[in-house]
Amino acid sequence: MEGKSAACAHFSPVGNIASAMCDLWSNESVQNIRLLSGNAPEAFAELLAYDCRLNERRHPARPAERAPRLLTESDEHLSPQALLLSPVSTLRIARAIVSVAGDYGRTVACRP
Repeated sequence: MEGKSAACAHFSPVGNIASAMCDLWSNESVQNIRLLSGNAPEAFAELLAYDCRLNERRHPARPAERAPRLLTESDEHLSPQALLLSPVSTLRIARAIVSVAGDYGRTVACRP
């Protein structure tokens, strides 16, 4: 997945939403240019390490459940994509369509 730390590759209105839902993502589109801190791939690998450590700390078995909620709340009302992809919306849509047969029926079940 590409999320909040993939802004070098492309902009996204759902970066924090992606971060709340995944364990790891990469930024494979970083050009090998010199930055103040070092080469760009090294700098983005450091950002990726920070995200990995944060995601490990908020494992569901641990009491740090506030982090995904904060990541979601920071982005979910900034774009329609983020609102639709938020964990609450995704689960609500999945529950609405799980027992409906056919593509049309599932589409209708997703309406607000």
